Amino acid sequence: MDQDLKQVLDRDIDLYDLLGVPEDSQDSDIRRGYRQQALIYHPDKNDTPQANVRFQQISTALKILGTPELRNSYDSYKRLKRQRNEKRSQLNERDKRFENELVKAEEELLRNLKSQQSNAYKEAILREENLKLRRRRESKYLNLPNVTHQVESPVVVKLKWKNLIQGIFTEDEIRDIMSRFGRISKIWFPENNDSDTYHYCFIQFEDYIGGVLATLCDYSKLNPENDPVGKSGSLIKLLRSCRFVESSINLKWDRREMSQAEYIGRTLLNLQSN
Repeated sequence: MDQDLKQVLDRDIDLYDLLGVPEDSQDSDIRRGYRQQALIYHPDKNDTPQANVRFQQISTALKILGTPELRNSYDSYKRLKRQRNEKRSQLNERDKRFENELVKAEEELLRNLKSQQSNAYKEAILREENLKLRRRRESKYLNLPNVTHQVESPVVVKLKWKNLIQGIFTEDEIRDIMSRFGRISKIWFPENNDSDTYHYCFIQFEDYIGGVLATLCDYSKLNPENDPVGKSGSLIKLLRSCRFVESSINLKWDRREMSQAEYIGRTLLNLQSN
């Protein structure tokens, strides 16, 4: 390859632009363009360093564009470059469309999530209002006393299970199973003998209703499949019974001194015994 042509291609110089002529110019137009540029940048007309460099470039442009073989090579390079640029532009446009579609999809997803959150919030408010209404109706039906002293009485129950493996029940597993009845404030284990058929622990519920529900439950009918998947679900099958610890159920019988939780708990026990 001609060295001048190689330098032009390496530097990506537009020879037609240097001479100020279009790409389909005839040889006469190219020579005319050269003469016009030479009048400006010839060393006899312009002695600046920049003019000297420019004059060398237009001289190279005349040599390449004035030689059919070199001009064909240069024009082929120009066409190939233009095709690459057009293809790159098409790819960029496609990427831009894809990016815009992705942004639109993300915005639509965000709007849907916000709408779902709004609906979930409205449903939560509605459930809360329904719960309040149901409590008012239950309170009216049970004729609960109008109490002013609402300090709940903690209650302790004794939970028993079949002993298959020492230490098979942990505090976390007991809490996971028994929290369905009410809030638990404390769990502790006595010293169980490995040889005992049954082991047990003590559970302190924060209010009386939790203890009542725990003692009224028929543990033989609990379905592990309806519980969270894990060890606690399978352990439910080992539970046998739950009973009050006598010292924890010394209830006040004056309805004016009872909390609602105590009154409801005592009512449930009376219904169970009848």
